[in-house]
Amino acid sequence: MLAVVFPLLLLLAPILGQRPQLLHVAVGGSVLIPCSLPGYPHNLKWFYWQEDEYLVFHWDGGKTIPVQNNKYKDRCQVFNSEFNSGNISIRLDNISLEDDEKTFFAYVKFYDEQKKVFKHPEERCRSMLQVSAPYQDLVLTVNHTTNSATCSARGGYPAAQVSWKGLNRSSDEELDLQDAETFLQPDPTEKTFSFTNSVNVTGLKSVTCVVYNPHSHETITRTEKIDTEEGEQKYLLPIKIIAPVVIIALIAISCVVLQKSPVMLAVVFPLLLLLAPILGQRPQLLHVAVGGSVLIPCSLPGYPHNLKWFYWQEDEYLVFHWDGGKTIPVQNNKYKDRKKSSNTLKNGADPCCRFQDLVLTVNHTTNSATCSARGGYPAAQVSWKGLNRSSDEELDLQDAETFLQPDPTEKTFSFTSSVNVTGLKSVTCVVYNPHSNKTITGTEKIDTEEGEQKYLLPIKIIAPVVIIVLIAISCVVLQKSIFAGPQDQRKDEEGARESTQPSVPGSPVS
Repeated sequence: MLAVVFPLLLLLAPILGQRPQLLHVAVGGSVLIPCSLPGYPHNLKWFYWQEDEYLVFHWDGGKTIPVQNNKYKDRCQVFNSEFNSGNISIRLDNISLEDDEKTFFAYVKFYDEQKKVFKHPEERCRSMLQVSAPYQDLVLTVNHTTNSATCSARGGYPAAQVSWKGLNRSSDEELDLQDAETFLQPDPTEKTFSFTNSVNVTGLKSVTCVVYNPHSHETITRTEKIDTEEGEQKYLLPIKIIAPVVIIALIAISCVVLQKSPVMLAVVFPLLLLLAPILGQRPQLLHVAVGGSVLIPCSLPGYPHNLKWFYWQEDEYLVFHWDGGKTIPVQNNKYKDRKKSSNTLKNGADPCCRFQDLVLTVNHTTNSATCSARGGYPAAQVSWKGLNRSSDEELDLQDAETFLQPDPTEKTFSFTSSVNVTGLKSVTCVVYNPHSNKTITGTEKIDTEEGEQKYLLPIKIIAPVVIIVLIAISCVVLQKSIFAGPQDQRKDEEGARESTQPSVPGSPVS
């Protein structure tokens, strides 16, 4: 029994004393696996990083020891100049979905300068990766015939958590819709997910599809008005009626003015021609990410209308020309290598770029939280939420200071935002991109460090006691199993001899 229990206890001992830190990272990105070691009187002699049974990096006495068959050789970056100061953090590059839920940890050995002894090697800085891939091509459509809305997206990881919100048509109350049906489709090659989700929208003025990624904590949304088409007609009808009347009236006035001032007509008349199409139409907004593609939709009526020619234009630049079944070459076309016959333009209308490396830190000394991110476009809208320590009420924090830093080369933005967190149990930084309608969040517990200590302290006290007790019990059981056998055997042999010994006449009967 001891042979079984003792190795098991040795395996459980480090696990009971430490739980991994979760590190969130996007596919294709990099992640810093942090590890800071204590300084004097501890003198670092050697350490190595490990992932499961695979050795990642080995350092001993100031030298890097080559690792044979190192599968992280071209992906692991170290900071040699920081080792002597106790910073043995490593950076892992080119993150893939295969890295999800991998656990990395360091083993270190110190020399105690005061006691002049080597300390036993110990595990430090256990971290687990949580890899995510953003969902793409979020589409929300409303079917007025079936009174249903369907939301779909693709290429995300892990499986998305999809929820719905609706605006009641009569009361304008926002409702959480519960009767949705979700169909999840894994991609066996890419290991990503696609989904289609449908919900009933009877009695609603608008509907919103909310897609939450549990690893990156990123939320993307789409909203559609249930009566969008009807509303558009109501909006455009007065304009289409009034605009021609206004134009005719202005032309009549111009003709009267012409008798007095021909120069006035030369200015007003071209201006009216320019305003006529603008008054009758407003542009559709198309949201697209930097580096992506966008479909600029255009559907024309069919029979009895027969299309003779058309061309696409951006401002004063001609993009595409078609006439009588033939494509007409456009001279000096700046969109030549960026368009397709399906009218797909890269880096197109209303561009957006996702903010990266969102970091949220809490300073317990100043009772403040700081949130920062980089590489986004356009300028982010940053807001804060906090959980009241005494009442658990969620609060909107208003006293934040946000500093925006534009990058003149990349034309992107970075920001740093700070807020006071006095009296809060946790704080959340909410970063909203007004072009992509995407929201990313980061949440930190104010008492995280204290809570960790409260969580680990009983385990660190109880675990050794439990191990010692189990070892003592095992030793007692082992001792009995060793000595009980020979004693029982001697008693059996003595009993057998007594039973076989013949009785002597006159001897006392026992």
